[in-house]
Amino acid sequence: MLQCRGLRFSQNCLALYGGAPARLLNAQTAWRFSRLYASATKDTTSDQQQRLIYEIRTYQKENVTIPWYMLAAQYRMTIDSIKQILGQDDTRIREQKELSVRVTQRAEQLYDKDRGRCDWEAVANEFEKPLMQCLALYDAALSTIVARSRPNITDWPVEDVEVIKSFVAKHLDSITSDNLRLASIYMNVTHDDCISINFLFGRPKMTADLHEAIKQCREDGMRWKDIHVKYPFWRSWQTLCFSYTRFGRKLPHKAARDVQIKWTKSETTRIQEILKEHYKPGNIRLAIQVATAEFAYKPKIKVKGKIIRTHKKLYLKPSKQNEAKMRRLVETHGEDWIRIGAEMRITTNQAQKLWKKCAQLHSATSAWTEDEVEILRKCIKNGIGPAEASRLVGTKRICNCANMMNTLRKSEQTGRLNVHGRQWSSVDKTRLMVLVSAFDHKAVDWAHISKELGREIKACKSQHVILNRENNNRLLRYTDATNAEARRQYEQRSGIDWAQVSQTVGLSERECLEICQFDVGKTRWTYDPDTFSWDTANKMTGFIKANYPPPTPVNYRAVSNYMWVDINDCAYMAMLLRGEVEWTDKIIARVAKLRSQGMKFKDISKQISPNLLAKRVGNVYHNNILQKLYSPISDEDKQFIKRLLDEHAETMPYEKLAAFIAGRFTSENKHPNMSRISLYAMCHPVYKARLEKAGKTNVMNQLSAGTTSVKKLAEELDLPSVLLRNLHRKAKKRTYPIKWTHDETEQLILYVQSNTLPYNWKLFSAQLGTKNGRQSYFKWLQLKKKGQL
Repeated sequence: MLQCRGLRFSQNCLALYGGAPARLLNAQTAWRFSRLYASATKDTTSDQQQRLIYEIRTYQKENVTIPWYMLAAQYRMTIDSIKQILGQDDTRIREQKELSVRVTQRAEQLYDKDRGRCDWEAVANEFEKPLMQCLALYDAALSTIVARSRPNITDWPVEDVEVIKSFVAKHLDSITSDNLRLASIYMNVTHDDCISINFLFGRPKMTADLHEAIKQCREDGMRWKDIHVKYPFWRSWQTLCFSYTRFGRKLPHKAARDVQIKWTKSETTRIQEILKEHYKPGNIRLAIQVATAEFAYKPKIKVKGKIIRTHKKLYLKPSKQNEAKMRRLVETHGEDWIRIGAEMRITTNQAQKLWKKCAQLHSATSAWTEDEVEILRKCIKNGIGPAEASRLVGTKRICNCANMMNTLRKSEQTGRLNVHGRQWSSVDKTRLMVLVSAFDHKAVDWAHISKELGREIKACKSQHVILNRENNNRLLRYTDATNAEARRQYEQRSGIDWAQVSQTVGLSERECLEICQFDVGKTRWTYDPDTFSWDTANKMTGFIKANYPPPTPVNYRAVSNYMWVDINDCAYMAMLLRGEVEWTDKIIARVAKLRSQGMKFKDISKQISPNLLAKRVGNVYHNNILQKLYSPISDEDKQFIKRLLDEHAETMPYEKLAAFIAGRFTSENKHPNMSRISLYAMCHPVYKARLEKAGKTNVMNQLSAGTTSVKKLAEELDLPSVLLRNLHRKAKKRTYPIKWTHDETEQLILYVQSNTLPYNWKLFSAQLGTKNGRQSYFKWLQLKKKGQL
């Protein structure tokens, strides 16, 4: 300890002066020093004391002797100071226990049996403590109050639900288990029940008990708003109704309904008598009350529904009796709807609507004429509703006019809409199949088909699916007969005559090939680039071209039955015919062997596949073979190439110079190919100066016009051909800008709308002059994807 004029400081005070010894000259300096030390150690002292007390309590619980000297050295305190802190903590615990006993006793005294819980607000006011602190001091082990058990939602009264909801919103900052334990003490319920009820406030969930309770409320005639007041867990009564209905749909339906829900003829007659006696125009409540009291053994909601349905049937439905009565009243009183409604025992508006329904019973027709559709178009244009449109048309009901107006709004071709009938004739079905067959099955232009047939796109798609299903079902009926006939011929002569099969079954030869599932004895086809012959492939190609011309999709089951080859092998053979080669090591080795013999890529591609491009074979050869032979050039070789270029670029032609540089390398060094030398020559200042002298613009114009080739022009100007190829590539990019203007896009849309597939993009790009054919094609795809075409 450090002492100065009656003030004591610990050795830690010296740390405030950077480890240097401090001399406290007077009391004022010592007082300032003590304040500085206290502020520096204020935040850590309480934490140290808590850790110290926790460690001592741990020793006491384990009945272990407390190591006072070790604690004193660890926390830099004297043993007397530690015992003093421990005594203060014992006093605090003892006072807290005494306060807990007094709070618990007072809570028992203020227990309200009617509400089933204590008046905790009064307890907090008496002890002048916060409410949450009083709840934390409550000891349930010392109390005789038994917590209530409310496992079901229906056990909670509306008052208690509102109380716990307001308590949670007012006093709980966060929803934790300890906070909900205080809420359970406040409500005098078990902790688990408090957790479940609080979960419903955040995520209400319909249960079987709650569903049964709500069902009982509905049968008693309670409205949804009143039920929501009783169970206020959902945000609104509409949400509660939706949750109740959705939960009811998941419940298993009963095999037979309750007998009480059924209505006999005598009961229905009695309902009609009640309506005639107690119903007044515009007020049906009295009739419902009388019927509910008389049929007390039935659910109130069922009685109410029966009253409403019977009322509509007697007074609002355009039956023969109501129609005759309305015609007689209209002939007598004219359009005096107040008087007519009084005699019909309905309101004025109901009388007008009933007369309109009765008038439309005889005038309404099923088919739409052109004049009627034209009236509806004018109504849509002028913003007239279905009711007024029905009056203007005169031969259609309001619902029919509304449906037809929606159809006209949705249809893209209202002028071509088939208004004479929605049925598909045999001619329309045939035209639909012919139009669809003209397109690829993955890219059918339904807008064009809809325009040609005068029907909506959705109707065309649906009818096409129906026709395909009918055709498949028709063919499936002949599958067994086709399989049996094919098996019989194969067992007799190890071959199948499909013409004879078609005569026996009664289908075409192609249909028999498509549905036949007999595949015993089919051969396998293996592709070998060394020994393979294209005779079998050419036979398959002829069959496909004759029976499945583009864009008709190929049925490989028919191809497999015709060739009597496995279906997977036929599909692989067709893939090879299209030029889709799977580049195995054996095929790549074959390409390398033929290339080493001096054969061109064009001839090599024909030996691998008839439709394989020579460019693709060249790319595979360069990527898989030449890259393996490639080795990085050393820095010495780079400097050697640059030095030779500097010495001979001005005096020697480039072609001779490139061969000369390649020949100067010794056998010990790896010879760089001519492309590497050309890359260094392309950046050389001598060749750049020659290009500038010849004029970049002039060279670009010659290459773009196509009057000369890159190779010839390079020989004339004595330049590397790589330099001119890069210049030509840049010229192409600059000639046609990437961005499309509004006028260019409009011209593209006009061209597509005025022409049919396939489009000649080269011709369009030549007419446009600012874009090439490839850019026009991709722009068309982009507009089609966005739905602008």
